[in-house]
Amino acid sequence: LPPRRSIETHTAKWASALALAQLAEDTAGCLEYLMTILQQEAWKFQFHADSSNFYIKHLGLRRTRAEAILALTPWEPKESKNLTKVASFLRQLRQLLRIQSEQMRYFGQSMPKGKQLKLEDFLLACNDGLSLVARDCRSNADLTEETCEELKRIAEKADEILIQTLRDIEDDQMASIQMAFVDKLRSWPAAF
Repeated sequence: LPPRRSIETHTAKWASALALAQLAEDTAGCLEYLMTILQQEAWKFQFHADSSNFYIKHLGLRRTRAEAILALTPWEPKESKNLTKVASFLRQLRQLLRIQSEQMRYFGQSMPKGKQLKLEDFLLACNDGLSLVARDCRSNADLTEETCEELKRIAEKADEILIQTLRDIEDDQMASIQMAFVDKLRSWPAAF
């Protein structure tokens, strides 16, 4: 039996779950934006860096608000331990976005026009994982065991993609910069 609408709108658990769901989707969108800039016009990333950093900062403020609402859940009948894990997970991903943004600022200045890394499958895997988190937060105000298992599988897939990308990097003057960037991306699957 689904919860009544008044429960969804008047409890801290549901309010924080919905805020975290939106935050998960926006985190995926921010990662996609950064990767798109990297693939299409990394050489002028400097132009996009300030707006990206502002948006990433805003994600942090929204997560802090969701955590404040989540702190009120012990007063409610059902515990929400997994939502606390989701908030922590999104904190880690925000930090990784900040690091990626700074790396891309350097990487974009060093990368010649037209040079690209094949990261589409990695991006799809991360989007799939964050979509699962958002779906469970919206529908259950919690993560199911099936979702947790699926996240582990997605993390393994994303890491395999990055390992293959590392193997495929051509040995030239840009190789060490590209390898460092892709290696840092491996923090995403580790966070999952």
